[in-house]
Amino acid sequence: MSASPTIVECDSPHWARARALAVSARTQSPNFDAVNAAVQSLAELANDAQFTPPVLAPVSASPRPCKVSVIICSINAARFAAVTENYRALIPSAELELIGIHDARGLNEAYNRGLDRATGDIVVFSHDDIRLLAPDFATRLWHHMQDFDLLGVAGTTLASGPVFGWSGHPHLHGWVTHPAPDGKGWMAGTYGLDFKPVAGAQMLDGLWFAARADAARRVRFDESLPGFHFYDVDFTYRCHLAGLRVGIAPDLMIVHESHGNFGDAWRQGSAAVLAKHPALRQPVGRYLHAYGGRVADLASVSRFYGWLAALAG
Repeated sequence: MSASPTIVECDSPHWARARALAVSARTQSPNFDAVNAAVQSLAELANDAQFTPPVLAPVSASPRPCKVSVIICSINAARFAAVTENYRALIPSAELELIGIHDARGLNEAYNRGLDRATGDIVVFSHDDIRLLAPDFATRLWHHMQDFDLLGVAGTTLASGPVFGWSGHPHLHGWVTHPAPDGKGWMAGTYGLDFKPVAGAQMLDGLWFAARADAARRVRFDESLPGFHFYDVDFTYRCHLAGLRVGIAPDLMIVHESHGNFGDAWRQGSAAVLAKHPALRQPVGRYLHAYGGRVADLASVSRFYGWLAALAG
């Protein structure tokens, strides 16, 4: 997979502190204070450009390239242009199909329309406000899709509520970076100190996920659920219930440029998805933690996750 060297030499005190805290976090689990302090140390390290983390090790075997259909629902021309340029820079044109949906009534019906048009072996369901940071994104995607039918960058191995983070730790995996609340830099976020792919996921974050086309067509999106929320909860949870191999792969390194909208439409969607899936009416988990360290720019975000991968070993 994407393992980094077990021992990485770096004379920054932030690196030494992060390594010591990681040992503490792993031997005294759960130790959320230690994880949080380690994340802050990694952020300080990432903000210092004189220290360069090891390059992520290449995937263990060269996968066979296959066609990727990317479905993007967008009404913002500038965002659509930026994200499609990002995909074109990372996936060879011969293996890339871009499908824009610009008049959606909701994400379920929009993604079904895109799925009906898609000709790729892999179908990506993508927000328009993301950035792909892994330079070998295509190779990693092809590699992971040999092991999974559905793949995301953040999710849970225990679906118990109307959002993937409901169950809390130790079930949360992956990472999502968002803009800092004050608009100055980024919050490089993670759900823990691991960085390897995780199997057995039951629900994924919808900012980005990819599926084998045949698996996606077997499950499809439920157009009876209206609007632009909970398409991911319903679809990815039903993929799990259908026995598909659902995974989480942090090494794809995808940044989300927004925080989401949790207004009236979100609350109405929550009620609808809970009515459909009564099993998701479980008590909220005890340990609901995500960790974030402020970094200055996207180059620092990339360095942060490089150091996190090295720390994970």
